[in-house]
Amino acid sequence: GTTPCITNWSGGGSSTISGRMTLNGPCVIGVNGTSFTNNCVIDGTGSLIKGGAKPLVLGGVNTYTGDTKVSGGTLLLQGGGTISGSANIVVASGAILDVSGRSDQTLSVGAGQTLAGNGTLNGNVSIGAGATLAPGTSVGALAFSANLTLNDDSTTVMAINKSTAPSNDVVQVAGDLNYGGTLVITNLGTISFAAGDRFKLFNAAKHLGAFTNIVPAIPGINLVWDTSDLSNGVWNIVAEPTQPPEFGALKINDGNLIFSGSNGVPNWTYYLLATTNLKLPSASWVLLATNAFDEAGRFLFTN
Repeated sequence: GTTPCITNWSGGGSSTISGRMTLNGPCVIGVNGTSFTNNCVIDGTGSLIKGGAKPLVLGGVNTYTGDTKVSGGTLLLQGGGTISGSANIVVASGAILDVSGRSDQTLSVGAGQTLAGNGTLNGNVSIGAGATLAPGTSVGALAFSANLTLNDDSTTVMAINKSTAPSNDVVQVAGDLNYGGTLVITNLGTISFAAGDRFKLFNAAKHLGAFTNIVPAIPGINLVWDTSDLSNGVWNIVAEPTQPPEFGALKINDGNLIFSGSNGVPNWTYYLLATTNLKLPSASWVLLATNAFDEAGRFLFTN
């Protein structure tokens, strides 16, 4: 995980290996010579960690399922080279993952894969259905030299921490940024969101499309997300009253008392309270259940 398993030493020029390689653990390939080309078909359950300042070139159709970590220098995918089975692709600050030498000049991040880090992606990037884009390691920035497409059913996770500077993740795109799928906003800090908050999450030459889903549905009670400036990559929070949930049907079924209702905040936590004395303040009522509204803001409770 730290000491190179394979090393191209400084002054060693260019090296090439071919054949088959199986990763059984975290394999570090250190490249300090001119370059190192690995045309092996890489399989196994282990991870590939690219170290050293010089380029590592992968030219095989690789199926290993561990992580790919570009810790330094440049990792290039050329020709038909792929890392489509790698669970997490992480590009460290100052490091580069370059796919411009692939036949389609594109990194396609597929279902079950996550692209993260604070480095740079050269070439086009497509985040597919079931895949995740998560810039930074806590709060950070991930840069794309060409176009970035966030496809339907993909997930983009952006972290915000109002107590730090910068306060939020940033996706930096030199070309076109196509929005789509679900945007998940996570608050890493202890300072709650408030009306008037403004975050520059995305920076691109051209902004296209829109997210189809936002999680959480609201930033807080009596607050809403304002996406009107998303064409500039800006995410705003404004004040708006949150409608209270409502009881709907109440029925007895096989001796059970069943409450149902609607109008809740989708996926938001709710609490069901009870009392035998309506004159008591709600803080004195008994907590019967804690649960979450469904995606449509509905709830169901059976006593």
